Amino acid sequence: LFDFVVQNWVSRLTRANVPMPLARENAPAYLDGEAQPVPSQKAQADQLAYLLETAYLLDGKNRKDAKIFWRTDYILLPFDNPSLFTMPHPEKALQKAVEQLQLISGYTPQKMGFWNKLKHYVSPEGTEYGRSYALWRAAQLLNGNDDPETALKMCQYAVNELEPSYYVSKCEQMAKRITQKELSFSQLPQAFNPQQVQLPFSVRNAEGIYVRVYKTSQEELQNLYRKNYLSRTINSWDFLHQLHTNDIPLFLERTPVQTAQTEVPYEKPYRARQASVSLQPLDKGFYVVLAAWDPSFNAKETAVLGTVINLTDLALFVTSAIEDNPDKYAVSLSSKPRTYRPDVFRFYTVNLQTGQPEGKADLDIISAWNGTRQRGFTLEDGSSTLARDIAVSPVRNVNNSHFVNVLASKNGSTAYTANAVYSRFYNPDPVRLYVQTDRAIYRPGQEVHLSVNAFETLPRGLRVLPSRRVEIE
Repeated sequence: LFDFVVQNWVSRLTRANVPMPLARENAPAYLDGEAQPVPSQKAQADQLAYLLETAYLLDGKNRKDAKIFWRTDYILLPFDNPSLFTMPHPEKALQKAVEQLQLISGYTPQKMGFWNKLKHYVSPEGTEYGRSYALWRAAQLLNGNDDPETALKMCQYAVNELEPSYYVSKCEQMAKRITQKELSFSQLPQAFNPQQVQLPFSVRNAEGIYVRVYKTSQEELQNLYRKNYLSRTINSWDFLHQLHTNDIPLFLERTPVQTAQTEVPYEKPYRARQASVSLQPLDKGFYVVLAAWDPSFNAKETAVLGTVINLTDLALFVTSAIEDNPDKYAVSLSSKPRTYRPDVFRFYTVNLQTGQPEGKADLDIISAWNGTRQRGFTLEDGSSTLARDIAVSPVRNVNNSHFVNVLASKNGSTAYTANAVYSRFYNPDPVRLYVQTDRAIYRPGQEVHLSVNAFETLPRGLRVLPSRRVEIE
């Protein structure tokens, strides 16, 4: 019951804006002086410390494990509550916390000296559950501060030396995470130069990266997308840079057009690093890239990653704006609903090799969420436009929202928009009302004086709107 009360008090004291009891006169030395409370938070920090100190000093039947739990939380108080403490030398504070946790967990051989007994660093017999908690929290702290080697050793000590328990299993899970191999694609560009393809990766604990490249096409990728997502309408070009895991075995059965590999050296073990794999020049088009840390590419025994890359000499840019006289789109109380069809979207195609406009590129434009598409092409200057209906009306909530997803292609090169480009036009309110009272606060029974000013919206400003009936509810 005592430990339950302590836990509730700790939860209360760590919440903001709660009344703080008076702190004791003698403030504790956090981490032997390596951490100090923030002056404005000193009362809260000290009360937390005194509460945890009382909990780990109190003796009682079957409280041996609880004492280690509270002692562990006391040591980690500055790390668990960073808003309450400052640590001028974080490395020294970390070292001090780990040393103390290693002592009370039994990881460091304990000397039964007076000082360690006084500081409660010596763990009594029969406290393996509490010790496993201290080991797990210490390993967490180390792993989060770029020292996975020591964290792994402490986790392995818990697994090998202590009886199975919840926190021993947590240590075992952490050890697996520290040592497991990881491989993923880093941020891939939307387009690659066919002559210089470098694939970026994030890798950890793997000795090498192996890559296989397969030729594909827009049609095949679209068919694969339809197979995996039967109910989805194709209203974007996402399928041109995504590969479903279900399709990886399909490509593994084929002969790759190119393979590549690279070794991955590490300055320190168990840390992630960036690496890249270079490919030989390839023809323009779409390719499926599979990557693994095992040259066998056996999906049952190793992780196999897949993505789609676009090798192209073409770039596409899309802008949205109403190209028309803005006065035509102003409304007044006497305005009648009308519809215009200005150019709203403009497309530009550029040759990535020369930096010059690329004319006569074919355009495939998705312009509605139901998958409606229309064809077009760019002119000699590499530009093209698309007109949309814009309704102008004094009635509010008239929908003037349009979007496009565009794909441009020429001579085997393809470029497309990664996200939809939107255009939205909102009809301004023809009338604006400004209401004010003669004071901000009233007493019960006082009379309220209200002023209402009405203005009509004009293309070039506002005009007073006289002789209008106003209803106040």
